Amino acid sequence: MFILRFIAVFALAAILPASGAPGPGLPACPMLANWDGAPRGFRGLGWSGAPGPGLPACPVLASWDGAPRGFRGLGWSAGQPPAATPQPKPAQKDTPSHPAEDISGMYSFLNEGEFLQINVEGDAVSGYVSRMGSLESDRGLFLDQFFDKASIQDHDVAFVTKVVHGVWYEFKGRFDRGNGKNKGDDAYYVLKGTLTEYTMAPDKTSTSRARQVEFKSMALPQDIEQNKASKKK
Repeated sequence: MFILRFIAVFALAAILPASGAPGPGLPACPMLANWDGAPRGFRGLGWSGAPGPGLPACPVLASWDGAPRGFRGLGWSAGQPPAATPQPKPAQKDTPSHPAEDISGMYSFLNEGEFLQINVEGDAVSGYVSRMGSLESDRGLFLDQFFDKASIQDHDVAFVTKVVHGVWYEFKGRFDRGNGKNKGDDAYYVLKGTLTEYTMAPDKTSTSRARQVEFKSMALPQDIEQNKASKKK
């Protein structure tokens, strides 16, 4: 009877997957538990033959008196659970690396008479800031500060100007449509974002001042004439 019970138990083990190992260097094996689940003493750890095709030999626990006992079924020896199957991550939508629109043109800047020029050629962006000098050495003079770095990705706009007389600018923001109805109208595009003005002192230390700005596109004379001609038609 004892032999028949073990044959039946290991026949079940042959069709169940293992999920852990009883200790370092030992294979994952079925573990027998008493019907009532109460702990019992065991005389030691022995080894059985392979419980089924393709399964390794497993340690078997035998009771002290060796008497056959009823079992409630097969459990599994302690060990790490099987690794979860990695789930594919949802594809992330990348921000387009090219401008959503060609926003080339002239824009207002900080003070009257000053302007910002943006040129878009494919994915390349260039331009400059034309501003009035504010130092003793350049007061009343217009200074052109060309972009050192510039990019437009979708609607996001960023640029950093070159340093002129110890001053340079950095802009981060985006463009949107303004109140202008036609591309040649004032405020057809509007740049909104943060403009940071950097100033370098004679001792090479720099200070910065950031402000929220709004720069509107400016209609050029040829744009105004084209708009007039189109309205007459």
